[in-house]
Amino acid sequence: MSKQAALKKFFDRILVGETKSYNDYGYYVCSGSVKDCYRSYIEGSSKYNKKFKLMNNELTSYTLDSILYYQALAKDSPSGQLFGVGRYAIIPVTLKQLIKELKIPTNSKFTPELQDELGYGLLVERKNIRNYLYQNVPDTEENLEEAAMSAAMIWSSLGIPKATVMTYQGKTYYPIKNQSYYPFDKATVPSSTVQAALKDLRKELNSPESGSKSGAGSFILFALLAAGYYTFQQFKK
Repeated sequence: MSKQAALKKFFDRILVGETKSYNDYGYYVCSGSVKDCYRSYIEGSSKYNKKFKLMNNELTSYTLDSILYYQALAKDSPSGQLFGVGRYAIIPVTLKQLIKELKIPTNSKFTPELQDELGYGLLVERKNIRNYLYQNVPDTEENLEEAAMSAAMIWSSLGIPKATVMTYQGKTYYPIKNQSYYPFDKATVPSSTVQAALKDLRKELNSPESGSKSGAGSFILFALLAAGYYTFQQFKK
């Protein structure tokens, strides 16, 4: 199985409670002060027939410049604030970080192909996940749980592998196994599913068919190739 096919299979398994398509997005709207804001989630830009006020087209037709602008708006602005975007529900601070790390031109369109590269970058930028997937650490229960915990810290719909303590907005919370890491979200995918998917992906990424190279160098190679790819795409335009 190719790396691309293995990653698609992996994300299809773990993101079933997070998003449905490359055009999904969430945004904040306020009924008064910023304290009265709530998050609205749009599947394919059409759930509840409500859209983010400033967007009339599908998310994939917009450039990163536009998305970054919408994500930088205040939650209590007249239009609200665009938040998690696309197949991988990438939030504002994370999208800016990934664009910088991968040196992606911000006039690039938010296409499915671009989103896939960002999704992979989002996954392997976490040390526990990267080390586990590329066999830098043994396949032990502890290492697998650490990778699963890191994944749950990226996507709130994933259950955590064991009880933990976390601090959010100055308050301490004690989520238990299979709850979301984040106190105001609900996990819909149990950690056992996430761990099984990580275990399978570890095998597939390191198989001869995938064409991947194990080790931390693989991530560096990915980043360089991604940067070169998007530079080339912009040159062609």
